Amino acid sequence: QEFRKLNLTEGAYSRFNLSTSLVFDGVNIDGASGPFINQDKITAISLINNGLQEFPRDFFRGISNLIYVHVFGQNCPTLSKHLLSEISNNIVTLRLVQNSVTNIEAEAFSNFRKLKYLVLSNNRLTELQPDMFSGLDSLEVLELDGNKIITVQPGTFASLLKLRWLFLRDNLFESLPDDIFTGLRLQLLNFSGNWTEDRCQSLLEHLDHLRTGTCGDIIITKYTSIMRF
Repeated sequence: QEFRKLNLTEGAYSRFNLSTSLVFDGVNIDGASGPFINQDKITAISLINNGLQEFPRDFFRGISNLIYVHVFGQNCPTLSKHLLSEISNNIVTLRLVQNSVTNIEAEAFSNFRKLKYLVLSNNRLTELQPDMFSGLDSLEVLELDGNKIITVQPGTFASLLKLRWLFLRDNLFESLPDDIFTGLRLQLLNFSGNWTEDRCQSLLEHLDHLRTGTCGDIIITKYTSIMRF
């Protein structure tokens, strides 16, 4: 169900018979506070090109069964535990794409123990740090393509024990810590940069479950063969 105009007041739609999936494309939602409170049927919400200057924390208040959130084309420089705190902890998929995110505070996603898919592509992140992804016990897919990441601090991914797919393409890596992927059970790993074959092999050597790893223009398959584009 797509909205062209939104009543911003609390509980405005609490008695409406709404569909399970709501889309707000180009709609002004600035200042909305709990308009869908107690709407248990809603499981998916997409916010697209709404001109937001901050993540709309209170918009999500009271939507208890939400499992999918897609936020695109906003200007939300900071993500924090506080700003994300009204999203249901039942969330499974969180897509925050092209929102000019430059800073993710420690434990920003730590309420989302059931989250499996986190997409942060095409933002403006420059550094990944420990505790940025803490608490994501169920995360299987992490996408960080198209940022401006130069540095990944040791231990950044250490808590992501169920992570299977990791995408870091189209970034600006200058180096990566030797053990940055050690201990992970990755099956698919893609990251950009200019790497020698030896360096690529050393970064991936402890990934026993890896099927395909792409580092720069080098592809390493599960049979440890090497191909170049």
